[in-house]
Amino acid sequence: MNAMSLDEKEEYVSPLKLFILSQDTLRGTRVNQNVEGAARNLWPDRPPLFSAGANKNNDLVMKRTCRSVGVPPPLRCAVWISAVHRSAHPQESPSEADECGTLGRVRLLDHSWTIVLQQVFPDSSDELTVDFPDLGLSTAFFPLQQDGSSPDEASGAILFTAFTANHWENLLGRDHGGTPIPEKGVKALKQVLCAAQFVLGVDFCPLLPDLVAILLNYMTESYVYATLRDMMDAPSFFLPLSFTQHIAWCRSFAYVLKRLHPETAAEMNRAGALSVDGLDPIFKRFFTNIMKYEHVLRICDMFVMEGGKVLFRMGVALIAMCKGDLKKKFKSSLTARSSGSSGSILLVDSNPDAWWDAVRTFAHSSKFSFATLLKKAFGTFHRTLNKERRQMRFPRRNALARMISIHEEWAIANVPRTQLTAPPKPLGFVESADGVSMVLAKPASVRASLASWLPLSLRSTKLNLIFSTDSHGRTLDIFYRHCSRTKHTITIMEVLNTGSIIGMFASQAWHNSSHVYGDGECFLFRASPNPQCFKWKHDDTIEVLSFEEDSHDGIGLSMTSSPDQEVAAVMEHFMVSRSNFISMGGTVDGSSGLRLNEDLSTGESACALGFNNDPLGGPDQPQFEIGLVEVYGLVREMDGRAVVDGANDQMWDPGF
Repeated sequence: MNAMSLDEKEEYVSPLKLFILSQDTLRGTRVNQNVEGAARNLWPDRPPLFSAGANKNNDLVMKRTCRSVGVPPPLRCAVWISAVHRSAHPQESPSEADECGTLGRVRLLDHSWTIVLQQVFPDSSDELTVDFPDLGLSTAFFPLQQDGSSPDEASGAILFTAFTANHWENLLGRDHGGTPIPEKGVKALKQVLCAAQFVLGVDFCPLLPDLVAILLNYMTESYVYATLRDMMDAPSFFLPLSFTQHIAWCRSFAYVLKRLHPETAAEMNRAGALSVDGLDPIFKRFFTNIMKYEHVLRICDMFVMEGGKVLFRMGVALIAMCKGDLKKKFKSSLTARSSGSSGSILLVDSNPDAWWDAVRTFAHSSKFSFATLLKKAFGTFHRTLNKERRQMRFPRRNALARMISIHEEWAIANVPRTQLTAPPKPLGFVESADGVSMVLAKPASVRASLASWLPLSLRSTKLNLIFSTDSHGRTLDIFYRHCSRTKHTITIMEVLNTGSIIGMFASQAWHNSSHVYGDGECFLFRASPNPQCFKWKHDDTIEVLSFEEDSHDGIGLSMTSSPDQEVAAVMEHFMVSRSNFISMGGTVDGSSGLRLNEDLSTGESACALGFNNDPLGGPDQPQFEIGLVEVYGLVREMDGRAVVDGANDQMWDPGF
């Protein structure tokens, strides 16, 4: 074999150094991998994407190139993730940002995504039961006034914005490509959104569902997740991640539009299209419901490089472009009003849907030019005032950031919010090291119910199976041996002949004791059918001690026993554990809320004081036979350590 020449050595490039090619995860269609037209000479297939000098002029050239010709489809995956990483981490070198888009990162990103999926969906049933995360979409807002004033409380009130099934129908149906998203694409979208909420901690970002769907057109789930993770490192640059930030972005948009196009802003405000809800097509839908999808993708090309300011510029420019068309449309269909300005759009008592429908019609017509839109968005604005011509430029990034900050402070002080509470995700679980498999708590529906019933401080935990009658035996001695050093436990069991799954949460470690222990955090539950939790509540009508004027203790407190004292004592039978039974909850006749005998084969249940539970075995079955019994401890998600109170992480010691 001949030795490789010097020129050949210089030309050789490892495939791992090349940019990864785009892949359509949303629809599964083939992406044309040829770079065509003018873009062929502008976009490389390998680093450096940004010039090695990384000076501001080179960055500006890249931005202008992206605006003028867009990113070629085969390179969108590499360019999008590299551009976001560069913007989120400006302290890093350009070569580090470029490396994110190379084939050398594929295995690392895919492995990271596999770990994330295991955290979010520890069992296959989890993904079947979980719904799309809310992300702040079901939120009530006060209407936003175009002049920046607070709403008129007498006029009424709160506009409730719920991201309803109709919105999801549009997102999953027509707005991303004109045809419904296939099942695999819907699955990928749900996985990424759940990972964003449960791993990245994104609780509020109404813009995220449409943005993720756009990214999935050219990226795999692992690359979309990595891109979002970088965006979270620079949230103010890319996305509003709180309710008040979302309000601030909308108010800032209204302010900019008022300064640049005051007449259009006034009419848009009267139509309701300048309220927080009215601006949904821009700040919630990423233009997907008003523009051609090819143009939405071009906006995304600019968004990953320049951040959220692109939404402001393109939104203002689009409204400015179609205001003449809006004037003609509404002049003939709506009631005209007198106006001192001949340029006023004639709108009366309209609604935001009508306004944006007109914008959509214009943006899909032959009169619309994306090149003209870009010129308006990134060029110089002019207006005529008293026959004098002056330039008006879109505010620079720093000025826009200050504007948003001021409006966020206003939102914190003035705008109330109500948000529907999304159910917590199902508890995760730890695979047993000794090969014992969990059974009763494995269904996601059961773990979701448990997560919603646990105290808030314990909801971000995982289940760790510490005892199972199938593997460890069926005696209380073995039960105590496995449970006595685990503070928070969930005991769950099946009722034979009925199929019911019932159980109890213990706030202290089960151990053989002559004392009653536990506290009001204990609860009883039925996991299936008809999941229901029975938490302990103190009965304020019971007087344990009475006050008398002639008492002998000098403070008027009588220490004499009373029937109420006996009832109160029974109410606090949280946990009882002897050598021949364990129980939770008590009644005045000696029965229990839930009681198991010494071989864990027979149980009984009655309505316990304080818990006020239904008989867990069934209304006509105070005693019942028990099948499988499992006990789960709770461990922290981050490191798998047992959840305990106090400053140290030592295992729980009952210490009686």
